Amino acid sequence: MNIQWQLPDNTTWETNVPSINQLLFALEVVDAVSIQGVSYQTVQKQLVVQDDHIYVAVSLVHRMAEGH
Repeated sequence: MNIQWQLPDNTTWETNVPSINQLLFALEVVDAVSIQGVSYQTVQKQLVVQDDHIYVAVSLVHRMAEGH
C-alpha cells in the first residue's frame, strides 16, 4: 500500500509498504518516526480515497526534545 508522509513544511514523501497492518502496528508502539535523519512525531493517520487511488496519509510534526 502507498504511504504519503506529510512533513511539517507541507512537503510529502511517498513510500510503499507490503503490509499496512505491520506499519500501523509499528506506528502505535514507537515514539517517533525518523525520515532522512530527522525525527518526527505522528499526529494523524488517514485513509485517503481519490478516484481510483487509495493511500494512507501520515501527518508528522517536529519532535520536541525530551523534557520540553
